[in-house]
Amino acid sequence: MDKTIAFLTMTLNSPYNKGELRGLQLIGVPGVQEGGKYGITSRTQLFFDDSIAKPIFRASTNISRLGWRSAKIWLYSINEPDRLEYQVPEVDNRDLVIFSPVPNSALRSICVLDNQLTGLAYEDWKRKAHLVFSPVFSKFLILPELSSGPVNPFFDWMKSTANSLDPYLEIKQQLFFDSLIVQID
Repeated sequence: MDKTIAFLTMTLNSPYNKGELRGLQLIGVPGVQEGGKYGITSRTQLFFDDSIAKPIFRASTNISRLGWRSAKIWLYSINEPDRLEYQVPEVDNRDLVIFSPVPNSALRSICVLDNQLTGLAYEDWKRKAHLVFSPVFSKFLILPELSSGPVNPFFDWMKSTANSLDPYLEIKQQLFFDSLIVQID
């Protein structure tokens, strides 16, 4: 069967009863076209749910009066923005950029689009954005590539151990994006 990559939108709802943030839309999720139908594999869906949605929903439950009901999140490549086959919002100097505090994270930054707030309201929004989105960076941690060199049993053992400890390691090593753009609704 002929498979074509398609970039799709995936909607995820909060599994928590507590918290104001109820839904996320991920835009640019790689899917496939098989037999004329587009879809997202269950492995890809689990990866994005475990790596982006759950950490955001979990963090949002710890913030009283968050004031956010939903968010749209675009997968974005800082290094190759022209390679994306879908529209993303334009980022400017009024937007909040949260850089990864996690060394070796495949996710370098999260840009939260400007919401026109000023003064204390802006500072509160900025603090909440850091608290909600920063936990995502640790979910994109990649161990440094090991040099294989000559056939080495220790290298093979390390590689198999890393794969068993992180079921998404292979996906993270092949990501086409290194940043998220977030619009809070």
